[in-house]
Amino acid sequence: MHRALKTSMEVVKKPFARIGQRKPALTGELQLALQLNPEQVKLSETRQIQATLSLTNTSKKLVQLEFATTQRLEVTVRNSQGKAVVQWSEDETFSADPGFVAINPGEHVEYSASLATRDLVAGQLYTIEGFFPKYPQLRTHKLVTPVK
Repeated sequence: MHRALKTSMEVVKKPFARIGQRKPALTGELQLALQLNPEQVKLSETRQIQATLSLTNTSKKLVQLEFATTQRLEVTVRNSQGKAVVQWSEDETFSADPGFVAINPGEHVEYSASLATRDLVAGQLYTIEGFFPKYPQLRTHKLVTPVK
């Protein structure tokens, strides 16, 4: 069962209660968007789908996201039963270097991932979900039904 979205944008208000026990609460608004290229997947012509995940700080304060590794995002393609048929990070290499991303007020960060279409079947419904692994509240998705 899929959760229906009215748009491809979700607004997350005050998304963090606390990050770690000694860190102050992060507040603000973050707007998350997932763009797919192409939007209409024609399997006979499309070998990869480019997924772009954008996170915009619409608050008046700096927002800082911390990461334990060099991986910042994850993108998965799930079939109608919820089984992951494509996982972007499977073909990527990440190091254990911790880091952070700071987003100034009014600015955004953007990450892209290429997803292979070889395991997709025409006429079947798929959910493409983009998210930040350490921050489960920062996720969005789009529904796609490829054609031949």
